[in-house]
Amino acid sequence: MNTPTAPLLKDIHLPGDIHWWPPAPGWWGLLVLSILVCILSFLLIRFIRKYWRKRQPYRQAKRILLEIQATYVADQNKQHLLQQLSILLRQAAMSYFGRQKIAGLTNQHWLQFLDAHLPGQHFTQGDGRVFAQLPYTAAIPTLDAAQTISLVQRWLDAAYKKNTLAIY
Repeated sequence: MNTPTAPLLKDIHLPGDIHWWPPAPGWWGLLVLSILVCILSFLLIRFIRKYWRKRQPYRQAKRILLEIQATYVADQNKQHLLQQLSILLRQAAMSYFGRQKIAGLTNQHWLQFLDAHLPGQHFTQGDGRVFAQLPYTAAIPTLDAAQTISLVQRWLDAAYKKNTLAIY
């Protein structure tokens, strides 16, 4: 009596759960993009740190030059000014070009080295000659302090630019 008149119907089967692997193409693109951003960020930070370290001697020399200038304005001592500028030039040159190249330079060779980084001959034939005469004389040569400070500032700028172009 219980004969089915209609065909036997089976229940509707729902599809299985969606698996997380493999991800959709958009997720692959996001992964590649995030890896690229990480790599580029790392390289940018590295470049900025390298640039910052290379500029550190230059920034420090400029700061010291401003301090020397302020000290000179306060006490008007030309002998002390020349000594401090000479020390600054030596230290900056050693920072830029290395101790072995600079440490042995004296008198005319030192002035020629300084002239090599500026157009003209401001050290061998100009106001910069006082840097070779300074250690050997007690008399203070006639000196335009503002012009000498400007000369040292121009040398610091030119030597730094020449040194950084050689490195990069």
